Amino acid sequence: MGFYDCRCMITGLSLSREAVLVMLERTDGSYRPTALGIPGYYNRLGSIDVDEETANTDLLLEYFHARLRDGAFATEEPLDTIEELLAAFERNSLGSVFETTEPAATLNGTPIVTTLIAQPIWNALTAAPAAEQPSARESFEHVFGQSPTAHEIYQDRVAEFAEETRQLSLIDRFMADRGLTWAASSEPSQRYATDYGGQHYADDVRRYLEVARRDYADVRAFDTAFADEQTAIDEYCDD
Repeated sequence: MGFYDCRCMITGLSLSREAVLVMLERTDGSYRPTALGIPGYYNRLGSIDVDEETANTDLLLEYFHARLRDGAFATEEPLDTIEELLAAFERNSLGSVFETTEPAATLNGTPIVTTLIAQPIWNALTAAPAAEQPSARESFEHVFGQSPTAHEIYQDRVAEFAEETRQLSLIDRFMADRGLTWAASSEPSQRYATDYGGQHYADDVRRYLEVARRDYADVRAFDTAFADEQTAIDEYCDD
């Protein structure tokens, strides 16, 4: 599979710059986050390049290396960096598009997949903390519920990741309010599903922005992000 473009899960904007990747696992017939969001730059291969490793990315790599050693995690992909780990999960999306393709990486026999949210949209939804914030533990339980994977990864370090957990919880609540569900980028059930393997041209990215503005005309928090996207599109198309 060569280069291809992807859309923001929340707004459907074409991803061309910063994005936040969220790992998902399927439980009880639906997808739920299985780890905290990872910021980076969309790499046009369905995943991200991580500009700076964090305590979260270090913990994730450490966890999956440990599960590889004890046999719970299975993959033949290289796992030297967080990008390689995320690329293995991106390849699992092939299984949902081409039914004959085997998953590239499974945890306890189940493939983990990924989805992407444009960083400006993520920032807009998480910029202002609520007047009454739940505790880190309450936010963690809200987002991850009884996910054994998330609980194994973070265990007694939930307080350390309070801000990351708060942000993911706000994203999750906004999605629920708007009738959005977590799903892999290529899943047809996603409102703004990516045409796996396709590329976005000028007319496409302009149309996606128009759709996002229409769908979220009542969300003032997105105004700046949409204006910046319009500027970036105009500059790109004029070159």
